Amino acid sequence: MNIALIIARKNSKRIPNKNKKKFCGKPIIFWPIKNSLKSKVFDKIYVSTDDESISKLVKKYGVNAPFLRDKKLGGEKISTIKVVKDFIKKIVRKEKLKFRNLCCIYASAPFFTANDLKESLKKLKSTKADFSFIAHQIENINLRSFYFKKKKIALFNNKYKNFRSQDLPTSFIDAGQFYWGNINSWVKKDSIYSSNTTAIVRNKNFYIDINEKKDWKKAEKIFKKRKF
Repeated sequence: MNIALIIARKNSKRIPNKNKKKFCGKPIIFWPIKNSLKSKVFDKIYVSTDDESISKLVKKYGVNAPFLRDKKLGGEKISTIKVVKDFIKKIVRKEKLKFRNLCCIYASAPFFTANDLKESLKKLKSTKADFSFIAHQIENINLRSFYFKKKKIALFNNKYKNFRSQDLPTSFIDAGQFYWGNINSWVKKDSIYSSNTTAIVRNKNFYIDINEKKDWKKAEKIFKKRKF
């Protein structure tokens, strides 16, 4: 059994009411629900939220928020994996649910497709990985990125300090859309990122991580041009 868990917390400081804000004519949470249903890989689709209005909204789209998330799990600094662990504990107790794989999906991720979900699940299984998600390529020069420490630079990774740009390995980053994981990994691991995590690679121009107000209009323009 495969289940989807769409996570949608109430408060967002950078974009107020982000997870129910209209995006291309629909509350943004509508789009990940639509594509999750379209994929037909899920036996059940749930929403985890601490917002009663979101809980009521998603029922219109055919999915269920079986309980409101504890307020202590609604903050910006709470990790995704903690929210999933809490949900698994409660849903197993409430519905005696047994499942093999869970896909955690961000409510503000309208860009992934039904096929992305299928391919990422396929890779999770074929590689016997703990987790699988969408990634896209970034500039290799980021491997020499740094921060300031006492007004002097400090490299995040000293390993590549003497590499020429053309000799740096190809770099990728999480696209921030969804995460497939098997039940044991969600329960036992404390991070999605490890040597036993895999990813499918997609064009970065088609997957926007919407975090700031300035991202919203840009994302809508790109979304309208895409064919799902």
